[in-house]
Amino acid sequence: MQFATQIDAKRPKEIANGLSLVLSETRALRQQTRDFHRRLSSPMCRTLQLLLGQQQDELGRAETELAKRVREIGGTLHRTKLPLGSVTSDDTAQAVDERIVFLAQAHETAARSIRSVRELAEQAHDVRTCTLLARRADVHDKAAWALTSMYLGSVTSCELCTAKVTCPLSAARPAAIATAVEKCVRARHRG
Repeated sequence: MQFATQIDAKRPKEIANGLSLVLSETRALRQQTRDFHRRLSSPMCRTLQLLLGQQQDELGRAETELAKRVREIGGTLHRTKLPLGSVTSDDTAQAVDERIVFLAQAHETAARSIRSVRELAEQAHDVRTCTLLARRADVHDKAAWALTSMYLGSVTSCELCTAKVTCPLSAARPAAIATAVEKCVRARHRG
């Protein structure tokens, strides 16, 4: 038995625009993740490489799902160019720790955006979009949690600590680590 859900006639354009924004954020996040993954060459960063590879694959699948849903609703895909923030695409070295914190914050931002679009979908009684966005928000929350826990684990002792000595992207400065931990904790309390 199929259930036909009718989207409130006033909302499809708003929902499609919101989904298009979420899609743009997802693309930017996948590019950041791919760039970071590509730059990790130390064998000591293997756990982080695997995590980033999995997240990159998941973000690619999310792009496909979101684009398909935008087309189903009848919206147009916008190619919004979002700033990549502190992650640069040139060969400027940036600390592994800083990039992990940045990606965790980007996942949290994406989850907040998804929740705001989900509210629109709920008001319009769009069950399929609500389900898709709930799943996407959970994935972003889990990705942010995994990155944050990996980062916080690296402060005490894990593969990243060892990599700080050999990895050219890593920061072996205790003050920088303390500042990054403080930023991460403050961001958690604000969100």
